[in-house]
Amino acid sequence: HDTAAAVAATPLSSPQAAYLSSGTWSLLGVESDVATPTVDALDAGFTNEKGVGTSYRFLQNIMGLWLVQSARAAGARAGQRYDYPDLAALAETAAPFRAWINPNDLRFYAPDNMVSAVQCFCAETGQPVPQSVAEVMRCLLESLAFTYRASIDRIEALKGISVPCLHIIGGGSQNVVLNQWTANALGRPVVTGPVEGTCMGNLLVQLLALGEVKDLEEIRQVVRQSCEVETCEPQ
Repeated sequence: HDTAAAVAATPLSSPQAAYLSSGTWSLLGVESDVATPTVDALDAGFTNEKGVGTSYRFLQNIMGLWLVQSARAAGARAGQRYDYPDLAALAETAAPFRAWINPNDLRFYAPDNMVSAVQCFCAETGQPVPQSVAEVMRCLLESLAFTYRASIDRIEALKGISVPCLHIIGGGSQNVVLNQWTANALGRPVVTGPVEGTCMGNLLVQLLALGEVKDLEEIRQVVRQSCEVETCEPQ
């Protein structure tokens, strides 16, 4: 329900634009009038969930900022205390493209120490092992950005469409570094906002049921007129 509400409040700029509900989890997909219940979609980890009216949410569930939250907690236990903007800024100071993890690897769901889990993954896969807080954060944020790119590539292949941009909603939309790196990885614009998409979508769907708004298009028009969105162009 919460994802359905968030997607309803996503001010999609075109019918083929993708959305990313970004928080502890990353739920990335497109809205469609028809389901895609194929073996290829199943094998790629996509689901067809009902949305508002006759719409379907064709999406993939990706481990999201749980990675950053858990690494931050592990650092705090070791005496390294940073807030989230500081961690994002630190990531920018580390060398790019040094190591990558698969965010959906089961070892990252509930590790005793997220930093150690990331380091073990990199060592086992023959990559440079991130040591500093900056290196670990760079690895995590770049891994998410490239995973989002891979997910959109699969959507385009499975649905036979071209995705022009990605809309990021939810609390994770406030991570400006990840937003920019995602735009870079996609080679497409990333539009961010609203932060409180789930709340807004819930409220507006109730207004739809009461006849105060007429359809999903008007819901999104209300959102556009009620909050500011920002665009990150790929660099």
